[in-house]
Amino acid sequence: MRATRVVMWLLEWLHLGIFLPALFPAAYLILIDREDALILPLICAGTLVLIPAGIAKLMIRFVKSFVVYLLLCAALLYGTYLLSGALLSAWAFERSVAAGFQVALLIETAIVMLCYVQIRLRENARYRARIENDISFTEREYVLEKPFWPLMIYFVILYILSRNYDCKAGCDASVACFIAYAAVTCLYRHLENTEAYAERLSYIRRFPYKRVRRIGAAFTLTFLIITGIACTVPAVLTQGLRSYRDLRAISAEHASADDPYWQEDPLELRYMNEELWPDLVGIRLIRIPPWLDAVVKGIAYVATVAVLILFLKAFWHFLADFRAVPEENGDISEDLAMEKTKRGMRREKRYEDLPSDAMRVRRRYKKEIRRRRKDLPKPQETPHEIESATDLIGTPEGEALHTAYEEARYAAAEEPYR
Repeated sequence: MRATRVVMWLLEWLHLGIFLPALFPAAYLILIDREDALILPLICAGTLVLIPAGIAKLMIRFVKSFVVYLLLCAALLYGTYLLSGALLSAWAFERSVAAGFQVALLIETAIVMLCYVQIRLRENARYRARIENDISFTEREYVLEKPFWPLMIYFVILYILSRNYDCKAGCDASVACFIAYAAVTCLYRHLENTEAYAERLSYIRRFPYKRVRRIGAAFTLTFLIITGIACTVPAVLTQGLRSYRDLRAISAEHASADDPYWQEDPLELRYMNEELWPDLVGIRLIRIPPWLDAVVKGIAYVATVAVLILFLKAFWHFLADFRAVPEENGDISEDLAMEKTKRGMRREKRYEDLPSDAMRVRRRYKKEIRRRRKDLPKPQETPHEIESATDLIGTPEGEALHTAYEEARYAAAEEPYR
């Protein structure tokens, strides 16, 4: 399963190198003075986004402080700017094209970094909802998080633009990116569904996960190879039969048409005195008293301070949510201050609400299960299924604990289960 997650991580990172590099060429090919020979080099240069995206994906996993993450992102953006500048100067791009490409690359990198921050906040919220049994948690998926089938429509749009703006290189690139993105998405969805299938059947002992994964991977790769050949061969053979038209010529003809002649300022309004404007439009200027102006400024200052305080408070909560980092085993790291607060709350409740004997047994049962299991029990599991994943099953200690828990579970306790 660890190897599958590594492959899924690589596919999540690779799909950015297929989708994002095609964004700037789509804006460049509609220009009147474009060069068709630069379309493919621009797409190849756009794959530089994989470097900062991969580093940011690792940083968001291990960096705990948002300020440190922000500083590292700023340094990463600057490094991306220098690297892209060196690459474009080596390829002798025009200055205007190089500047536009660098700006687009930096914007794409910043959007990817912001998307990773949102993903981390969502994962932290999911873990807290799982621990607290919060059913109000809403699952959110982000566009740049993983390969999505709807994103393939962009390459269709790029193909249509290339056909209508007379760009053969754009058509070839859109077809190649479409096939590559479809292969990455298909393989990722297969791995994702396999993981979900194995998780649903995790209660089965000796589940042949490796065999299921190998069979599914063989079928998926065979399907991708056959489909890739079936799509690539007709595309290569029919590329000479494409019909192109250039919409730039139509826009140039409209731009070169004679515009109607208009005299400049026929009413000679520019020579009119500014004091006559209120009389001309029928507006009289009102003199504001100094005290009223001071009151308005005071209200504006108070409102600005209040908005600043609310912003700082929201930002502080954001830092607290960002600071928690999920670990590999599913736990989540917390600050010592949060742990001290929880201990203080437990100490306050110790004397004001003493648990009953049934509650003591149930809490002891939960403590033993958490200590002996690596994962959390699912809500639908029975006590026998919960204990089967530990070393308590079949032991005298386990039988005694199971019997005590069953008696406490069905006892008429006054307190609800916590």
